[in-house]
Amino acid sequence: MTKKINSLRSLEENFLILLSDTKPLLKQLVSSPNKWFLDSKNQQVLKTVKKHSFYFDHKAIKKEKSYKKCKEEFEKDSAFKQATKLASYWGKFETILQTVINESVKIKRGKIFIDEDRARQKIAELNSLFSQKNVKIEVHAHLLGVNIKRKIIEFPNGLYLYRLNKKEINARQPLIEAYHTNALWTDPQITFHPTELRYSMKASVDPSKQFDFFNATNQAQQEARTAFQNLIESILLVQEGDVQLGPLSMEGGPIPCGISYNMTTRLIPFPEVVISNTQAKQILTAYELLSGGGREKDKVLLRALQRFFIGRQRHNPVDKLIDYVISWEAILLTQKGSPIKQELIYRFSVNGSSLLAYVLNNKDRKELFEKMKCAYATRSTVVHGGSDTEIKNKLKTGSFLDLNDVCKFLEDSFRRTVWWLINFDRSKRPYYKDNGWEDLLWTN
Repeated sequence: MTKKINSLRSLEENFLILLSDTKPLLKQLVSSPNKWFLDSKNQQVLKTVKKHSFYFDHKAIKKEKSYKKCKEEFEKDSAFKQATKLASYWGKFETILQTVINESVKIKRGKIFIDEDRARQKIAELNSLFSQKNVKIEVHAHLLGVNIKRKIIEFPNGLYLYRLNKKEINARQPLIEAYHTNALWTDPQITFHPTELRYSMKASVDPSKQFDFFNATNQAQQEARTAFQNLIESILLVQEGDVQLGPLSMEGGPIPCGISYNMTTRLIPFPEVVISNTQAKQILTAYELLSGGGREKDKVLLRALQRFFIGRQRHNPVDKLIDYVISWEAILLTQKGSPIKQELIYRFSVNGSSLLAYVLNNKDRKELFEKMKCAYATRSTVVHGGSDTEIKNKLKTGSFLDLNDVCKFLEDSFRRTVWWLINFDRSKRPYYKDNGWEDLLWTN
């Protein structure tokens, strides 16, 4: 351990000598990109900021004796000698040198100054990073359409919701530079959203594998996307409203992760979904239902939920209706774990009315029968190319005003049905239990 510390100190000293020799060769580059800010009145304002970076002539610096000596020390170091193998360009000596320069060189009164303490700190950080078998990576994304009452809502395995304050929102604003093409990432409708999803993990790095830091960042992004999607679906199961995931960004590791897009061209929702403390507990329950070791083992229910979530994220009521009826079919047209193949509209309507009589505490089974029958028939009319007049006539049979009205009924009642079903053991749910639908029909 002492040998390792002494080796690192020697490397740091050689870096500092090299930085001193590099200083006369440095050329300052200054750009003036724009950046959005929230001002004291919470108004969005666009300001010009100065961005400093430094360039040096590689051919000239390579002629310095300190360059050769520092590189030799770098390549002898137990951590840095495998950096290029693990991170390709981002682990090369020249790249590490440029990183240390950008982190430690300052401008004071128009003159270049090297912050030696910061240089030592950055060298030690990178050395530690390349010597570890696990790298900590945090993935961020704005959760569009959502406001939370708490500062933080924690979920299992490093996932949490975080409410940004004005200072944090301003600090996270991206630079808008010339020829910038990341329109979604710089759109203030996204960047000023106050709620952020965060996923923190330790990704394994195998020193024997080529470019394994890239595998680590890919692993982190894949896990984060899965966790984020499970959480969005959990929110959709608890509350009404539109929720979308903004572009992803990552921190951690030597490789700049950039921005990863996950968005369609849909309208960006306003923060209309407000998560209270009570709803936070319900969302946590839903998350445990949909993910991880506590994931629901009921394949029928999971299949129904899968289609329900597709419908929840649609904006066209025709598409919503089709998806919602399919999600209901998964439950209502299953008996003893197998599909029902005859009298589909009748069984859909009878089973639906019997189930909803309990779930909604509604004694008017005939009304529920007509509503479920209407939903199924309207879906059939839609998919078989029925006219607007035919669709309106079908909707009247269930006393629905329009397609949005029937979708709202199916959505609300499905959500409540899921919470009712999970109170029972899987084997006692009506679509698995012997005579399960008959028991609901004949009881009460």
